[in-house]
Amino acid sequence: MSQRVARGRRASASRRPASARRTVKSASGERRTRPAKAGGALRTLLDASVRRAMAEAGVPVPKLLHVEDEFFVQRYLGASRLDRLLRRDDAPLWWQRGLQCLVALHAHGRYLGQSFARNFVAQGETLAMIDFEDDPLEVMSLEQAQ
Repeated sequence: MSQRVARGRRASASRRPASARRTVKSASGERRTRPAKAGGALRTLLDASVRRAMAEAGVPVPKLLHVEDEFFVQRYLGASRLDRLLRRDDAPLWWQRGLQCLVALHAHGRYLGQSFARNFVAQGETLAMIDFEDDPLEVMSLEQAQ
């Protein structure tokens, strides 16, 4: 079994503890609480929590094998990234699978920070998602993120 180690990732604002939030002033003068920029151990642990939540919701993500403060180990999914599959003769089929993956993700109330083709990895005929380092809810609503 192959494994990959990811360091210093950031996860969903909804998963952040109160200590990881800060108060900001909007353009209208309204004071709002926003997530603080996470880094290091906090970023890693929060990314792991997003992956767990997505897996529990049935969203295909790499299985977490081990989590520490500064790193986590996830199952290696292989090198069949969607951006490469879109260069093949069966590209329209993979394009459709990518769109279906996003629709299913949104149906589970989830979102991606970087829904680039390079962040989808083929697992047979389905696609799993990777790279959760950005949290769009830091700057927009869930509806806008979806």
